[in-house]
Amino acid sequence: MARRRSPAGKRMDPAEREQQIVQAAIRFFADHGFSGTTRELAARIGVVHGLLYRYFPTKEALLERVYQEVFFGRLKPEWIAWLKDRSVPIRERLVRFYTDYATQVQTYEWVRIYLLAGIAGLDITSRYRALVRKQIITVVVAETRDALGLPADEDAPLSEVEEDLIYVLHGGVLFLGIRRWVYRSPMRRPNIGRLVDVFLAGARELLLHRLDKQLSTA
Repeated sequence: MARRRSPAGKRMDPAEREQQIVQAAIRFFADHGFSGTTRELAARIGVVHGLLYRYFPTKEALLERVYQEVFFGRLKPEWIAWLKDRSVPIRERLVRFYTDYATQVQTYEWVRIYLLAGIAGLDITSRYRALVRKQIITVVVAETRDALGLPADEDAPLSEVEEDLIYVLHGGVLFLGIRRWVYRSPMRRPNIGRLVDVFLAGARELLLHRLDKQLSTA
C-alpha cells in the first residue's frame, strides 16, 4: 500500500497523526477482530511500523486508547442529569436517555469491537459493563424505584428481579445494533418507547408484587 502523505509534502502534526492512528485502529479492529497485528495496522494506515510504535509502544497501549475513544469517551455527563430529573415522568426520562444512548452504541465500530473483544477474552467488554452498571444501571433502578413508590434503599444492591428487568431494556437497545452490524438484518427505526414500556410494565408487575408479598408476610 502506498504511504499517504500530507498535502504539499508537509509532515503531519503529531496530535493529528496520533488521532489518525487511533481512528484507523478502531476501524481495523472492528473489521478484523483483535488477532490482527500492529504491522498489518501500520500497512493499512500507510505508515512504517516503527512510526506506529513511536505513538503506541505496545499493542496493549493502543487497545487502551481504543477503549477510551470508543467506550469511555462516549458516555455523556448530561445523561445522569436527565435520568435524575424527577420533575419529568420516568417514562419520558428513560426514552430520552435510551434514544440518545442508542446513537452512541449502535454504530458499526462500537458494536463489533464490543462483541469481538468479548470473544477474544479482552477486558474491554467487562470494563465497559462494570462502568455502565456503576454509572447508569444503578441510577435507572433508583429512579424506577422512586417512580413506583418503592423504598429507595440507595445502598442496597440490585435484586435479581431488578437486574433481569433492567438488562431486558438495556440489552434490547444493544441488540438493535447487533441486528444491523453483525447479522446484517434490515432494521426499521428502533422503537425505544416500546422497550421502555415493556420494562416499566414488568417493573410495576414484578417489583410491586414483590413488595406487597414482603409486607403481607412482615
